[in-house]
Amino acid sequence: ARALNDSASNVRSEAFKTTVNLPVGGTPDAALRFALRSLHADTRREVLTEVMGEIAQPWAWPLLLDLFNDPDRQVRSEAFEFAKKKGRGKSPDPLAHALSVAQTDIRLLGAQALATKRNAAARALLLQAIADADRSVRATALDALTGDADALTQAMQSDHADVRIKAASVRARAGDEAAAAPLMAQLAETEPE
Repeated sequence: ARALNDSASNVRSEAFKTTVNLPVGGTPDAALRFALRSLHADTRREVLTEVMGEIAQPWAWPLLLDLFNDPDRQVRSEAFEFAKKKGRGKSPDPLAHALSVAQTDIRLLGAQALATKRNAAARALLLQAIADADRSVRATALDALTGDADALTQAMQSDHADVRIKAASVRARAGDEAAAAPLMAQLAETEPE
């Protein structure tokens, strides 16, 4: 464990190889999860490489999805891109999983990928994403739904003012009288200090 956190990269690399070859914890996935404790992104990237090489193993997919929350932006982005390519028919779906992780950049990548799809499953996930805590994720999801009158009608009921206003504005331009209520309610709000 100390060697996986050593300041010298060659020591960390040897410790990683030993961890995998033993395997520490008794199984390949246990060894890789042990190696993920490293504070160094290069060691965790080696875990990602191993997982990608062993993706056919039943333990590899859950471990790959766990890497969506890696502390290093590059590691989690690489994990997401690989999962997006290999994720057809996998459970859980990598795009749905991306929307549920703590890392905002991965949730945004998930919303952007869903925005390119035109199916009911993607629409349902985008409707969930308009409630995201991050404004950029919400905006991406809402932009993808601008041609969907029913989705915009639902969005006008959002807890987030930016979503309500944008959805109502789009519906108002389309002549929907129901869009007036959320816009008027926003005008009646007191100005924040």
